[in-house]
Amino acid sequence: MKIIHSENLFSYSFKTLSSYYVIVGNVKHLIQQSTNIILNLAKKNGFSKMSKIIFCDPIYINNIILSAKSQNLFFKKKIISISFKKYISIKEVQNYILKLKKYLHTNLLLIIYIYSTNTNILNKINTKIFPPNGTMITCTFFNQNNISIWTKYKIKNIKMNITKNAENLLIQYHQGNVLHLNNTLNILSLVWKNKLINTLSITNFIEDCSIFKPLQWINALLNNNLQFSIKILNQFENQNFNPIILIRYLQHDLLTILLIKRDDVKNYYNILKNRNTNKNRHSLIINYARRKHYKTIYKSIKLLTLIELQIKKNNTKLIWLPFYTLSIIICL
Repeated sequence: MKIIHSENLFSYSFKTLSSYYVIVGNVKHLIQQSTNIILNLAKKNGFSKMSKIIFCDPIYINNIILSAKSQNLFFKKKIISISFKKYISIKEVQNYILKLKKYLHTNLLLIIYIYSTNTNILNKINTKIFPPNGTMITCTFFNQNNISIWTKYKIKNIKMNITKNAENLLIQYHQGNVLHLNNTLNILSLVWKNKLINTLSITNFIEDCSIFKPLQWINALLNNNLQFSIKILNQFENQNFNPIILIRYLQHDLLTILLIKRDDVKNYYNILKNRNTNKNRHSLIINYARRKHYKTIYKSIKLLTLIELQIKKNNTKLIWLPFYTLSIIICL
């Protein structure tokens, strides 16, 4: 069984159609991209009609088996798409596929979706029980290195002409949000079709389109990107953005970083999980906690508390100046 990781989706050569595909993960746009690639290849191989089945009860397996039995060389080619419910175990999925595998043939294509938020899902799947003529595609969150790989092949796939510095600027700006990065690349390929895209082009595009969110400001701070964090603060100030929202977001991350620094067992991921921190921000927060001294974090929390006290006293005229000071403290 072949396994394709989502960051290599665009680099993989989908020339031969597999008998079945297993798409594992929970990142919707990656799942959709994988599905589109499979369906386009299936169409070239004479498949057109697709039946969608969402498993609610094991009894549905009998309906699929009956459908699979009815397909033979004299019937039209058919695609059966099976989406397993979120609560189903990997073991149950494997049992269903074991029952189905003997009915696989050239006129039947299976696309199986397994929803999972676990980035280590492959460790729980026994790929040996699957028939060898299938392909598994993982659609889970990327780390920073995987984002660079995915971006490189996405750019190649859409035939975009872009400088390396401009590519790095895009990755840095999107702060790990692959969905927004994907949308931006698609737009850029239309706006600057057949033209070289440089850092100036990217900077102008970002300034024209940007509506920043609190997490983008905090991610810029934790990446020591002072210039970008100041730019975001400028926009928040001009928009009269509610500063309490910024305080609450930043308080959460600073306290999480403090807990990580205090943890003697180095059980960082349990702390992040208990603090409900998004998985694609784990490495960012851990790396910042490792780099910075206690004094910087305590000083930042103290200043953040003072800013909140000023807001509660309705002293909001000069409230944004301490935010700029805070950005400098956190970044330096």
